[in-house]
Amino acid sequence: KQILQKTYYHIKALVVMPDHIYVFVNVPQTAAPCDVARTFKDISAIELFKAFPQLIQFAGCGILWSRGCFVSTVIKIILRS
Repeated sequence: KQILQKTYYHIKALVVMPDHIYVFVNVPQTAAPCDVARTFKDISAIELFKAFPQLIQFAGCGILWSRGCFVSTVIKIILRS
């Protein structure tokens, strides 16, 4: 969660699976989803390579994450009773 605290992105939930990661994040409406995914991938890869240098030998050409990502949006709905 410290990764995105440097930006205006606020992680609401994070789940790490064996082959993928789910991130539920609150971002400004002006942020493009591809930019959010790229920022998360870039910063997390840098930090993981610093913490675990042995990852570099397993990641081809220093690339940790795959190119693709899945993005979906959620609209906040407030129900009044």
